[in-house]
Amino acid sequence: MAIDQKPQKQPSRGRTVWLTGMAIAILAGIFVPYGLLAGSDRAMAVLIFWLLFGVVVIGLIAIGVMRWRDET
Repeated sequence: MAIDQKPQKQPSRGRTVWLTGMAIAILAGIFVPYGLLAGSDRAMAVLIFWLLFGVVVIGLIAIGVMRWRDET
């Protein structure tokens, strides 16, 4: 008597790319302002970084929501 098991699905390539992009954005949010721009007198550079960081994160979240699928 064989048990019918559903094969495990591998994550799609798009999800892997999206997760990699999120990981890079999170690491950039830590290392750029507290590493590369730390102690810098250029306040505008920090402001521009956070502005661009916010836009990138919003874009990544929008892409993730648009591609959301119920996999149950």
